[in-house]
Amino acid sequence: LLQDEDYYYYSIKSSFHQTGLIFFNVLINEKTYTFLIDSGANVNLLDTCLYNELKKANKVIDTNNQTQVGFHENPTEIANNVELNFKLIDILYTNISFLVTSCSAFNVKETYNMDLHGILGGAFLKEQGWIINYEKLIVKIPKIKE
Repeated sequence: LLQDEDYYYYSIKSSFHQTGLIFFNVLINEKTYTFLIDSGANVNLLDTCLYNELKKANKVIDTNNQTQVGFHENPTEIANNVELNFKLIDILYTNISFLVTSCSAFNVKETYNMDLHGILGGAFLKEQGWIINYEKLIVKIPKIKE
């Protein structure tokens, strides 16, 4: 992990060479979870199992809204909207919106033998100012200034 006064530069070489995908470890409630970065997704997704775990620990905020989600396996699934705080690298992200749904449709467990706990989509990347450099296989992440 490289950094300067404004940005973290996170290498995705290992993840990308092994899977062709970008995975990050996210810290929630002092535990580490695996999230996929999907610049083509227009929403963030939180896996149902993780949602249930976090709900028991009062670490997720239900917004009482629901959204229809269209996956090829469940084209009419209704997902709850929640807000979540998490830490990635040394940055605390607060009140980030997620749809709660099963991430099993992405077949990460079967294909790469790893659990997928959530997905950070393109809207999150744009809102947070992340830049993915596929040539250098680096994600440029702005530091949050207080």
